[in-house]
Amino acid sequence: MRWKNRPPAGVPEEKRRNPPARKGNKRSGELKCFSQRLAEHFGDGFLAKNPFQSWDAFFEYLAQKSNERLTVVIDEFPYLVEANPSLPSILQEYWDLKLSKGRIFLVICGSSVSMMEKLLGYKSPLYGRRTAQLRVSPLGFFEARGSRYREPEKQEGALLHS
Repeated sequence: MRWKNRPPAGVPEEKRRNPPARKGNKRSGELKCFSQRLAEHFGDGFLAKNPFQSWDAFFEYLAQKSNERLTVVIDEFPYLVEANPSLPSILQEYWDLKLSKGRIFLVICGSSVSMMEKLLGYKSPLYGRRTAQLRVSPLGFFEARGSRYREPEKQEGALLHS
């Protein structure tokens, strides 16, 4: 089942928001991984045992937690969209209605410049919702050698996923 951003008329709401995972899709466990990271960060035992079953549940959870400063980084976003083409529309809805009103700092990344431009371009549901766009050049050996990794401080609330 594949459609661009919006499904054809007559597709039930549940299928539109949560199309079946395609066989062989390496990204099918992403919601479970997000659930584990968020459960660990917030000390949420219930979420740890009951991972998200839909992107709606994921974004609703973020909306509920966005009363405090929260940074969420989603890397390789195009792969998630490939697994669920309605994801940009779902994100648009939650951003417009809930997330933009909270204290969330959402970073969407992808290694394919053309795919990211398409996902954030004029015809995309996410068009006009970004506050910045950065093109990050590859990090060379000497730059990487000089950098030091540090754990984010608790108050930063950084949740990193790639």
